[in-house]
Amino acid sequence: MPNLKLNVEESPDGLTWTFVDLDTVDFSNVTTFKADVTGDLTGDVTGVALKTVEDNSEDGAIDITDEYHLVTKATAAALTLEAASTANSGYVVKIKSTTLQAHVITAEGADFSGWGASEGNNTATFGGAVGDGLTLVSDGTNWICVENVNVTFTTV
Repeated sequence: MPNLKLNVEESPDGLTWTFVDLDTVDFSNVTTFKADVTGDLTGDVTGVALKTVEDNSEDGAIDITDEYHLVTKATAAALTLEAASTANSGYVVKIKSTTLQAHVITAEGADFSGWGASEGNNTATFGGAVGDGLTLVSDGTNWICVENVNVTFTTV
């Protein structure tokens, strides 16, 4: 779920969410994505959940307010990611390629850290296979990679 700080476990296919230690959540004014809530819950759950998927088919900025991104550009995409900051601390951004291209993401004014990244790395290059991708979390200073599939980090 975009930008909600909840303890949520997601299935590998991204279609099932398990809310852990959930007391009360009210999803309001959401009409794009509707699903039944199943499983063991504590407290009240009302409304529906929104899972936004952005289609990155052109070069340009990644909208970090959307959690899920599919890079569908037929040639290598040149994408930018805004700096990690206190304003976006806790944001989760998941990016997957649907094409056979070496897409490049440049972090503006911040570094990548975590899985496969080192201090000063500001560029992530996809390996050129369908399914290449990464999951990033903003800690308010850097974008921390918590999942990496065939993406290499470098400093440019």
